[in-house]
Amino acid sequence: MSWKGAALFYHQVGVILRTDLSVSQAVAMAGPVAAGFHANHARTWAAGCEAGQKFWQQLEASGEDPLAVALVRAGENSGRLPELCDRLAVHYEHLDKLLWNFIGKAIYPVILLHAALITPNVPAVFLGTKPAIALLYGPLALWTLIAIGVIVAYSIRKSGMLARIMLMPGPILFARPLLTAMTCEVVGAAFAAGMLAPDALEMAAGAIPNRVWTAKMRDIAEESRRGRINSVGQALATLGFANDHAQILTSAETAGRIDQALTQVATIAEEAFRLRTEWGVRILNGILYAIAVIVVAGVVIGGMSQYVQAINDASKDTP
Repeated sequence: MSWKGAALFYHQVGVILRTDLSVSQAVAMAGPVAAGFHANHARTWAAGCEAGQKFWQQLEASGEDPLAVALVRAGENSGRLPELCDRLAVHYEHLDKLLWNFIGKAIYPVILLHAALITPNVPAVFLGTKPAIALLYGPLALWTLIAIGVIVAYSIRKSGMLARIMLMPGPILFARPLLTAMTCEVVGAAFAAGMLAPDALEMAAGAIPNRVWTAKMRDIAEESRRGRINSVGQALATLGFANDHAQILTSAETAGRIDQALTQVATIAEEAFRLRTEWGVRILNGILYAIAVIVVAGVVIGGMSQYVQAINDASKDTP
């Protein structure tokens, strides 16, 4: 699924719904604006909505992102579908911007590394002591290492290890704000749709892309259903919310303003996620650049050493 296509699609659905058109009409009109997954499924979703099925059911059946399914479901039940579509659009816009920001800034150090790894074999190839294919040895090793890294990362994600890693000290600085924002968004939307706390927590659990967080949330939802957890603030504090966020929710629940507090915490957490990930991308790109510079420096120094050694050898051979 393209994050850019998702952002365009949900933004357009939200805009069209505000003109008092039906969901099926909004989905059909938003499809051509998007691309990929959403453009391919828009007509089918619109036809299903026209036939009386819920929009969120169409999304779920097609394999849409669980977060989008949960928010659309809550939006349809609460009458807040345009607002929640806007929220989805903003979320996917940030993810798309983050991805391309990283790729754009990573291109230069990767190209620098690529060129640096070609350089050591250039003199030998030029002098004929090594075959021309030797120029590819360094870059081949670099791209093989990158490919192995991608495969390992994919395997870790599929095995569920990534969910545990992201909740460890360090990675949790990036994961917790995102998980907090998602949880508050879905729980708040579920409350607006008239759902009770256990059901709202259960629905939010299905929207979270972290298996560990999801399993814990389902356990907390069950505890809430049995009456062992008596407040949303307590439930979310037990889940692992930051202390300040849990305190805001607990105080707001006492004052009867939990809906507003969930929106507030979601906004704060989303902004924290944006700032931390943007700085994380900058630091990561800085590390890549530093590695590239170190490799280039090593190549230059190594080349100069070989050149000096060659001169010394030639001078020794001279009678």
